[in-house]
Amino acid sequence: MIDSVVDAAKASLVADLFAVPAIEDYVVARWAYLNGLKRQYYWSAAQALEKLLKASLISANVGVRNDKHHIAKMSTKLEALGQGLRSQSPSQRLSHTNLSGNTI
Repeated sequence: MIDSVVDAAKASLVADLFAVPAIEDYVVARWAYLNGLKRQYYWSAAQALEKLLKASLISANVGVRNDKHHIAKMSTKLEALGQGLRSQSPSQRLSHTNLSGNTI
């Protein structure tokens, strides 16, 4: 019971702090691009990418504290995570480990 509450709280926090702001940054980036604001476009697109990478990694229980704003470093971590998933069977992919280390 506690594990599911913690997982739900984590998912909500990741969405509120990273996923939703990433979508907003993406919308701003698109608007800036369409209006010829190149600097704002690049800034907002980079912010969206960083937040989506962090949301993905945190959701997969991969630490990002030391990554700061290193998009390439986080991208490499996410790619390695994907490589590991491809080597698993479909049933292994469906199960995951919660914050307490229990496989569910």
